[in-house]
Amino acid sequence: MKKGAHREIPGVFERLIAKKILEAAGPEFGPADCRRVPMSGADKYYDQGDLIVSEGLRKLFPFCVECKHVKNFRLEHVFIGVKDFFDYHRQVLDACNPEGNKRTPMVVIRGQGGLIFAAIPSLTVVSMRYWVPDTTTVVSYRTTHLRWMMTDLDSLLKAIFRKEAAQTA
Repeated sequence: MKKGAHREIPGVFERLIAKKILEAAGPEFGPADCRRVPMSGADKYYDQGDLIVSEGLRKLFPFCVECKHVKNFRLEHVFIGVKDFFDYHRQVLDACNPEGNKRTPMVVIRGQGGLIFAAIPSLTVVSMRYWVPDTTTVVSYRTTHLRWMMTDLDSLLKAIFRKEAAQTA
C-alpha cells in the first residue's frame, strides 16, 4: 500500500460520493444513475473515472470524477505542491481522454475524517456559470496545464444543481 493511503473497504468512498451526487440531483434520480465503477475501474469502464453516471444525469452533472480518500491529505498540500496531490489531477485528465473529453474533470478528495473537497478547472466555473455561495471558501491553484478551483463538495454540488434547476425552470 502506498505511504499515506487510507486503508478502507474498497469502494466505500466512491459509494459515498455517488450518494451525495444523487442526493443533490434530486428524487428523480436513483442508484442506477450514479454508481461506483466495479472493481475500481478494472472492467470495461477502465480509464473513465471512478463513477458511472447515466446519460440522463450527465445532462445535469457533466463530470468525470476521480475519488481519492487519502489518510494524510491536508489542504496545505495544495499550496506546497505535494506531488501525489497533483498526480490525481493528471489521472482524472487521462480518464477524460478516451471519450474525447466530453466530460469535465473533477477530483474529489478527503483526508482522514476531514471535509470532502472537490476541484474542477476554473474555466468550467466561468463557462458553466456555477456560483458558489459567498460563505464558501474557494481555493484556486495551478497544476497540469489548467487553473483549478477547489471548494467543499457539498457547496459545489449545490451550485451545480441549483444552476441546472434554474435553467430547466
